[in-house]
Amino acid sequence: MLEYVSDGPARGWLHTHGLARHGKPELELRHVPMFLRTPACSLLNRVADYLLNDATAPLLPGQTMLLGNEAILLVASRPDEDAGYDSLHYDGCVRLCLVDPPPGSCDCDECAKELARRSSLPS
Repeated sequence: MLEYVSDGPARGWLHTHGLARHGKPELELRHVPMFLRTPACSLLNRVADYLLNDATAPLLPGQTMLLGNEAILLVASRPDEDAGYDSLHYDGCVRLCLVDPPPGSCDCDECAKELARRSSLPS
């Protein structure tokens, strides 16, 4: 199940409920504007579907994953009561936040191949 917070200090917080029951991390996106809610929901659903049906290893904080041609960095999420990220959503489960990776920081095979292809150094 997805929940979208539409008001208060955590406005734009989109997060999952229920993956932890299957031994998977819960997922979240922060600061999602209302007009991007539908594609953001689609993104979280794609990652959740991957976790539940296709993952052969756990997703861990600090990993980068590819969805199509886009890289997504997974970072550990923490509650922040002052910012509206309720600690009850974090009790007893791992929660990963999906963010854009810093430019040039992806270590996946596809990005390594692309960097090698662009390299001006002889192979």
